[in-house]
Amino acid sequence: MSEFDKLALAQACSILKSHFGVKVIGDWVPINEIKVTFMLSLELQIVDAEPTMEIPEFSSWNIIVDFEDDKWGKVQLFPSLDNNAVKATFQHQLYNGGTHPTWPVRNGHICTLENTHGLAISKNALKIEPKYTVERITWHVDRAIEWLTAAASYSLVKNGDYFELPDFDVINTSKSIALAYYENVESYEHWNNISERAGLAYISIFNNTVITKRYLDKKDEKILYEPSWGSLIKKLPEKRALWLRLNKTPVINVWQVPSTMEELISVLKLQGIDLPEIVRMLMPKFNDPSECLLILGMPIPQIIGETCDRYHWQAMVLSPVSKKIKSNFVRTQMTINHLQSRQPLPWLVSSENWHPDELQNRGRLCKSLLTAKILLIGGGALGAIISEQIVRMGICDLTVVDKDIFEPGNLVRHALDIDSIRHHKSQALAEDLNKLNPSANVKGLILSAPNDSDEFKNAATHASLILDLTADDGLMDEFPLKEFHPDSIIISCSLGLHANRVFLFADLAKNFNVASFNSWFQPYRDEEHKLAEKEALPRGIGCWHPIVPAPFNRICGLASVVLEFIQQIYNDETILPVSYCHEWCVPNLKSGITKAA
Repeated sequence: MSEFDKLALAQACSILKSHFGVKVIGDWVPINEIKVTFMLSLELQIVDAEPTMEIPEFSSWNIIVDFEDDKWGKVQLFPSLDNNAVKATFQHQLYNGGTHPTWPVRNGHICTLENTHGLAISKNALKIEPKYTVERITWHVDRAIEWLTAAASYSLVKNGDYFELPDFDVINTSKSIALAYYENVESYEHWNNISERAGLAYISIFNNTVITKRYLDKKDEKILYEPSWGSLIKKLPEKRALWLRLNKTPVINVWQVPSTMEELISVLKLQGIDLPEIVRMLMPKFNDPSECLLILGMPIPQIIGETCDRYHWQAMVLSPVSKKIKSNFVRTQMTINHLQSRQPLPWLVSSENWHPDELQNRGRLCKSLLTAKILLIGGGALGAIISEQIVRMGICDLTVVDKDIFEPGNLVRHALDIDSIRHHKSQALAEDLNKLNPSANVKGLILSAPNDSDEFKNAATHASLILDLTADDGLMDEFPLKEFHPDSIIISCSLGLHANRVFLFADLAKNFNVASFNSWFQPYRDEEHKLAEKEALPRGIGCWHPIVPAPFNRICGLASVVLEFIQQIYNDETILPVSYCHEWCVPNLKSGITKAA
């Protein structure tokens, strides 16, 4: 921290002393050992609003400026520890039920950076935090007064705003454990047709994430809802938990989550839910010495003022680990007794909806392609990159067919890494692809195509899209295979030498004619042959041998072109059959460059 920073703090303090609605109490005080974080006590007055029980006309606040995180000072406002502080928790505020773990303030930081109603919108402009220290501090104080005024008039949120969940971090956790659930509009309608409000859940724990696998009834017999997880998550080991559906988001003190079991029981009682009785009924079925999680589901809207359209699930530790206790009766009784605890409620703070509508809402494929069942023949460099793209963008049903082994030389331009050397490409690729999308069900078949095996016939029969990425003329001569559905789409893709271009041909299986393909492709085939002769490559070198010049960046770029081609077909933007050659374009830096002034 420099002398200029100290001067800036002093100047800001001087300006605030003459600020309307602000009373400065004392001076800046360093609140850490290295003296880069400073605190100033203020009294703020609401403007154009009547005081309420939660928001007095004058309230005590602390403004903290941290020069360690930001050279101009990171500015935050917290309610003070005085009796005259705001003690309720409102929207656009962190949990305000206790003392900050580091600083001598309450932990209810208000979001003065947010573009919330009554703050940014009140002046019909996007409010941007100033860069420099003095202006930044006074700007945050102005925003705090606006926040207080809006809170006093209960107008921090309005109809049309995005719904915001309350802050569940009541004990300042590291947020290392998360809950992942799978919900959308359709699952909400499904839940609304189910009468059961509580039961047993099956969960898996993966990479510090608790994943909800199945929801069963109270008897642990009937599956009520089973999310459509992919292959990776389905194979994970399971344990039990308890689940309970609420009528609405559980909050007290305006928008604060219950911070103790006692508060939670009281809130749920107002919703007609007897938590101790539900626990007494379900715990004997738990039969697990590990900690017991209770997963609470609450209906929420996407937009405030609109009807609820999905469930949000939030988990908490209902009872701790009890490995020494063998009796279910004793464990149940201990859990019932634990419900009387006034200790901070151990919520799993982070809760994430892993439904594709949420995870992929900013990068999904076209809707008509998302439901395709894809048979991808050829797990080489082009096939690996295309498959990664489509799985990341929402494809869940994919079968990769390739009998080859992944060799060290493939590393130069294949999506697989060194861990896959000496493994079959198809299975290694399937394993990696299933890690890219929690809903993915990718299978790898160590086979050549065509093949008489039941696995291949089944994949070919059910495929609605067949991607031939082998560049094998012999395979094209076999198309369409008798297993293909007549209305399935066949797309053949291959790269030219140096990956200078990509060749694409598509038609319906019932109309597919290899003679039509050959008549279109023959001129390109001749050109490629002449180019290859000039390269003088060693005899027996295949097209994907590392000696062959086909750089990885071009393969990636042309794979993206292939995906655009597929999407145009599925969006009915072209009439089948269609053939296309796309040339790789190298940017010419000698022309068209605008030099900086």
